[in-house]
Amino acid sequence: MSTRSVSPPTEIDIAWWLALADVTGIGWSGYARLLDRFGAPQPALEALAAGAHKVSRVDMASAQQVCANIEHYRPVVSRCTDLGITVVRCIDAEFPANIQALAQKPPFLYRKGATQAGDERCVALVGSLTPSEDGVKRARRLAGLLVENGFTIVSGLARGIDTASHTAALDARGRTLAAVGTGLDLVYPPENESLAAQIVQQGALFSQFPLGA
Repeated sequence: MSTRSVSPPTEIDIAWWLALADVTGIGWSGYARLLDRFGAPQPALEALAAGAHKVSRVDMASAQQVCANIEHYRPVVSRCTDLGITVVRCIDAEFPANIQALAQKPPFLYRKGATQAGDERCVALVGSLTPSEDGVKRARRLAGLLVENGFTIVSGLARGIDTASHTAALDARGRTLAAVGTGLDLVYPPENESLAAQIVQQGALFSQFPLGA
């Protein structure tokens, strides 16, 4: 894998990262192998489009179409910027170390908010969407105790235990991160829109999904 980035990426740099991920059949493993081989998405995508390099299950026609339409990705990057969303690449220093250590990881993540070095010391709390009253109390108590002991709470912004865990961390003036299953321009469930905004102030939202997903 390429070494971690030391200079901020330009809009077109990010556009190439988004574009390569859209090639049919690429997958996370294929993306990682291409980064190892070419060092960056642009030469990798150009090689795929020209037929100069082949990856199993990767569709050449898709690579050609994506490469030809690279300028279409600039507005996406601009919209991310307008919404306060950062595309954090796996070569960037702020890419989460816990995810960086995985054998298979997304090549980039969308982030809204900010992380801190201490967030690597984290505990994930997840559970039922329809918990009992006792379950909610237990989740809130556990989240509060973990925050008091210097842990960051990670959950998924879903109803039930996720909401209780995030809320308890915020109430304890602690750090909390949410890994969500939508693009960061959307909040689901919709009643957690205010909660999501609070998390951005005391942590961050993360997604592997593009805007609108």
